[in-house]
Amino acid sequence: PLPNSVVVGGRVAGRLVRNHHEMAAALGLRERGVFNDALLAVSQYMRARGMLPEAESDDEGAEMLLVAGIAMEWCGGGQHAPPLEQVVFRFHGRRIPLRGPDMVAREYFRVISDW
Repeated sequence: PLPNSVVVGGRVAGRLVRNHHEMAAALGLRERGVFNDALLAVSQYMRARGMLPEAESDDEGAEMLLVAGIAMEWCGGGQHAPPLEQVVFRFHGRRIPLRGPDMVAREYFRVISDW
């Protein structure tokens, strides 16, 4: 067993978490609504400023961002923080962590200009 394993009756029953990332993964928070809400907030921001003219809805704008290769990571930010403060965005193949819709919008246009 690993040093952070919980052993019950000679078998590994689970493991202790080391940080908030592991806790979120253990609780399934990565797949829950925080990511969806944050992505929709970015889409809404970009649509309101005319940056996604092809998108007829926030859901369609979010889909365009996903097609462009956006990925999200949970970074914490507090239990009551808005979704955009709990998520860091990245585009596939790029190392730059993006916080907030302005940074996402700039990187989105760089990504699509490389296509």
